[in-house]
Amino acid sequence: MHVLPAECYHKSMPMSDTFSETFQASKKPPNFLYTVAVLSALLLAGLYFGMHLLPPRPWYIILCLILAIFVALSFTFSVPFYLLCRNYCPAHTYPRIIYSKGLKWGAFFSLGLTFYLGMRAFQVDTLLNLVLFGILYLFLLLYLRRRR
Repeated sequence: MHVLPAECYHKSMPMSDTFSETFQASKKPPNFLYTVAVLSALLLAGLYFGMHLLPPRPWYIILCLILAIFVALSFTFSVPFYLLCRNYCPAHTYPRIIYSKGLKWGAFFSLGLTFYLGMRAFQVDTLLNLVLFGILYLFLLLYLRRRR
């Protein structure tokens, strides 16, 4: 029987007596994960129809589609990153905190992909721009890894 120290718990999480109780409770995926998966599927379907129905000529439509790609990919990648973070975090951590970490890394990954697609859409994907964005992306990665 392992008793966890008090600093392992989040403030909003009720304290449990044993590690096995909290581990058994965390095996079932949280209910909000299904909502995120449905929202992600709806965003991707809306993005698909928006890409086929809207003319790609005006710059503001391209910008709106790129923003929609960012939001859709952020929610889409947040679910696998949540599952990945859940495996690396202890089993007693509150699921919404783990999901916020997964959403942070999903948004980070989709930011890089969306920015690259945006540079391709506006035809400014030169080697210099790609290198400068890579440096900015690397500094953002270092900032996000250092920040807790």
